[in-house]
Amino acid sequence: MPWKFQIKKKKFYFLSLSPVAQKFILGEIIKRKWQFIGLIFLVIIAAIVEMTGVGMVFPLILLIVSPESIERYPPLIWIADSLGVGRGNGLLVLLTVFVSLMIIIKNAYMIGFNWIQQSLLAKWKTQLSTRLMKVYLFSDYDVYLEKSSSEFIRNISLVATVFDQFITGFINIIVNSLMLSALGLLLFAALPAETFVGLATTCLVAASCYLVMKKPFENIGAELNALYQRRQSILIQSIGLIKETRVMGKENHFLDRFINVQQQNFSRNAHYIFLTSIPPLMVESIVILATLGTVGYVLFHGDGGVAALAILGLLAAALFRSAPILNRIVTALQQMNMSRNSVEILANDLAVLSHVIDNHDENVDMLPFREKITFDRVCYAYPSNKEPVLRDIQLEIFKNEFIGITGPSGSGKSTLAALMLGLVPPSSGRMLVDGVVLDDRKVRRRWQKNLAFVAQSAILTEDTIAANVAFGIKNEDIDREKIWNILEIVQLKEFIQQLPGQLDYFVGEQGIRFSGGQRQRLSIARALYHDVNILLLDEATSALDLLTERAFSAALGKLRNTHTVVLIAHRLDTLRICDRVVMLSGGRIIDSAPFDILQERCTEFRKLVELSKAERSS
Repeated sequence: MPWKFQIKKKKFYFLSLSPVAQKFILGEIIKRKWQFIGLIFLVIIAAIVEMTGVGMVFPLILLIVSPESIERYPPLIWIADSLGVGRGNGLLVLLTVFVSLMIIIKNAYMIGFNWIQQSLLAKWKTQLSTRLMKVYLFSDYDVYLEKSSSEFIRNISLVATVFDQFITGFINIIVNSLMLSALGLLLFAALPAETFVGLATTCLVAASCYLVMKKPFENIGAELNALYQRRQSILIQSIGLIKETRVMGKENHFLDRFINVQQQNFSRNAHYIFLTSIPPLMVESIVILATLGTVGYVLFHGDGGVAALAILGLLAAALFRSAPILNRIVTALQQMNMSRNSVEILANDLAVLSHVIDNHDENVDMLPFREKITFDRVCYAYPSNKEPVLRDIQLEIFKNEFIGITGPSGSGKSTLAALMLGLVPPSSGRMLVDGVVLDDRKVRRRWQKNLAFVAQSAILTEDTIAANVAFGIKNEDIDREKIWNILEIVQLKEFIQQLPGQLDYFVGEQGIRFSGGQRQRLSIARALYHDVNILLLDEATSALDLLTERAFSAALGKLRNTHTVVLIAHRLDTLRICDRVVMLSGGRIIDSAPFDILQERCTEFRKLVELSKAERSS
C-alpha cells in the first residue's frame, strides 16, 4: 500500500526510534516549547529548594554535636544575632524548623507542579487525539479499506499512552535529573572524590538495569498493543453480533478467544510489573552499599572529629534522597521503552495520512449540477489488488433521471457507487459533472454536497429518532415538522407517533429497538432530510417487506422531476420505477435500457429477473 512503509530505526538519544517517530516527538515538544521551558524553570526552582533543604542538614548536625562550631560560620552568627534567638538551643530549634519548612515547602511545591503538569498533559492529549481523529475522519476512503475499526479505536486510545508514558517519562527524566544534579553538586562540594565514586557506581547500576531490560520492555509494549486490538476486535464481533452469536450457539467460541487474549494480556502486564520491581531494589541496595562504603572511608581515612560526623550526616541524607530520584529516572526510561511501539504507530499514521488528508470544509459551496454526470472510460482497482474491479465504464446520468444499476454479486455495483459518491477517484479515466472533472479532493467535496446515500446495512447512531434523521444537526437546529413529513414518506409516521417520546425516543445501540425494515426506512429518512439533489440507494430496500417496498417505491416516485435517484439493487421489482436500468457484469456495462426493453434483449438481465421472481414466489 502507498501509505505503508518500513520502519528504519536509529538511535534517538537513549531510545531506538525511527526517523518518523523522532520527528513526531520533537514536533510535539517544539509546538509547546514555551510550556516545556516553563516546566523546566519550575523544576529548577524545585531543585534549588531540594538542595537548600538537604544542605542545611550539615550545619544542623554540626551544631548538635558541637555548639561551639558556630564560630566557624559567620552567616549563622549573623542570623542568630539578628533574630535574637541566641547561639545555642534557640539556633538549633530555628535550623530544625527551617529544614522542616523547606521539606514541607518542597513537597507542597511539587504537588502544585504535578497539578500543572497533569493539566497541561490533559490539554495536550485532547489536542493530539483531536488531530488524529480529524486525520482518520478526513483521510481518503482507501484507508478504511485497509484498516479495521478495532485498529482505529486502538490507535486513538494510544494517545494517552504516548503522553502518559513517553512524554511524561521525558519530562520526569528532566525533572529528576536536575534534582539529582543539585544533590550531586551539594555533595561534591563536601566530599568530591567520595561523591563521584558513590554517584558513579549508583548511576552505573541504574544504567545497567535500563540496558538489560530495554528490549523486554519494548517487546511487552508492542505485544500489549497487538493484544488490545485483538481484544477490541473480539468484543466488536461478539457483542455487535449478539443475535447471531446466541442463535448459532457460539458464545463459548468468543468466550474462549476472549479468555486467551486476556490471559496473554494479564501475563504480559504481570511480567512488566515484575520487571519494574527489580531496578528500585537494586538501586536501593547500591545506595546503601555506597553510603556504608563512604562512611567507612571517611571514618578510617578522614580527619575525624565533629566536622567529619556532620559531613557523614549530609552524605547519608543526600544519598538516601537520591535513591528515589534515580528510581524515578529508571521508571521513566522503562515507560518510554514500553510506549515506543505506540509512538511509532501514531507517528507513522500522522506522517502518512496527514499528507493525504481531505480537509473538508463544511461551508464549501455546492458544485452546480444542471445537466449530467459522465463516466468517461473509467477503470478502478483497489490499492491492495491490481486487477480492476471496474473496466472501461462509459455512462451518462442525467439530472432528475431515475436510473437503476444491477448485476450479479461481484459485478462492481458498490464500487461504482463509491466512485459516484466521490469517495474514491478513478484509477484511470474521468468522472465529470457538467464538464467539471472530479479529479481534486476539494472538487469532490463540493460534489458531495449534492448527494445523500443510503447503504445496504442501515446504521443508526445511539441517539434519538430526531437526531438520527437530522444526522449531524444540532438539537436546537432540527426542523421537527420537516422530520414528520419525511417519516410519512417512508411509512413510519404512524409507528413513531405511538412510541413514548415520539421523535425523542431513544433508538438504542445501532437501532437495536427497531426491526431491520424500520432501521432501513429511518436511514432513508435521514437521506431525504438534507435537501440534496441526488439520492443514491445501495440495496436500500433489501430489508423491506414486499408491501412496504411497493409503498416506498410509490413514495420515491414523488421525487421524480425534482431529484436524481440512483437505485442499486438485486431485487429487480424495485427497478421498475427507473427510467432505465444499467446492467453490470464482470466489472463492465454490458447493456442499458428501460426495464422491459432490457429484459427482452439482455440474456443476463432476463436470468436475474427470473431468479428474482423465483425468490419472491418461494
